[in-house]
Amino acid sequence: MAVLPRISLCIRTLGRRGGRVLWVAAAAAVLIVLGLAVGRPASSGAAGVDHMGDRQKWMAGRLRAALRENMEEFMGKDAKATFLPKGEVPRLTDIDAVEFLDYMKSSQPFVLSNPGKFPCTRNKWDLGFIEREAGDDVVGIETSKSNRFYSNEGLKKARMTVREFLQTFRSPDRKVDLYLAEESVAQFPKLEADVQELGFASAGSLDKTQVWIGAGGQVSPLHHDQWENLLCQLAGTRVVTLYDPLQTDRLYPKAGINRHFSQVDPEHPDYAKFPRFVDAKGHRVKLSAGDILFVPAMWWHQVHHEAAVNVAVNFWYLPSLLSELLMDVLLPDGPNY
Repeated sequence: MAVLPRISLCIRTLGRRGGRVLWVAAAAAVLIVLGLAVGRPASSGAAGVDHMGDRQKWMAGRLRAALRENMEEFMGKDAKATFLPKGEVPRLTDIDAVEFLDYMKSSQPFVLSNPGKFPCTRNKWDLGFIEREAGDDVVGIETSKSNRFYSNEGLKKARMTVREFLQTFRSPDRKVDLYLAEESVAQFPKLEADVQELGFASAGSLDKTQVWIGAGGQVSPLHHDQWENLLCQLAGTRVVTLYDPLQTDRLYPKAGINRHFSQVDPEHPDYAKFPRFVDAKGHRVKLSAGDILFVPAMWWHQVHHEAAVNVAVNFWYLPSLLSELLMDVLLPDGPNY
């Protein structure tokens, strides 16, 4: 889709769902997309900002600084800066393609609870089924001694068959915690054949489909992804705590390659070290088998597995325009954030 029609659709959607700060963020970021160097200081020669990429980077820096300088005004209690008009993540029992695109383009999460109408797999994925269909497939398994996973820092993986993983996984004598995480379903041909994409999401640009198998107590630390995410809970329960993108400044992103991870542990926050987090507002949702959670791109989320066995499949779609704009404006560039 061309840029200008996408911008128009994005702004119209925000008018229906968004608060004032969404208009500000979108309007500011549109300038980046269009490459307008409004108010750019005069310059010439090799030292000037002559290339579109440099111009957009320069604009992004100025807009980001302006948004941060006025963050308290934008996000104050009276500003109604929210992606969730009713103040909570909506729970739905039905949705169609038009409604899903509306949620995606306005960057609004939801939980869909109607497994009879919206099954993500053809069969029930208990551990017995997974072992029968994928036991000989070899996969990378994340290991941890703290039950915290999904971080580029100190991440270790062990190669083993799914059968070996499940045997170790179920052993009460295991010395480390194991997590089959973010593994492409294409690695498991029989499981892949059992997965079915949700019809209401077929208008999106599907990029990846992944499998997740974990045990009780496991935590995926607070982070965000660059994809629009439909998470299908197939077995067990998990609690997901969500923070909208406009709270990025309060969540203290790490620098560099790990900037999509927060330094804060929402379950045990250190307010002395991270004082802005005291004003962060999270939305806690609990997923049971059959539930589907839509996590828009750029929404921060921490995942805590509650049940003894957790199985999920997720579909990652290429991000909407609004998510791309928010990513340009709100994320830090370097280590001094």
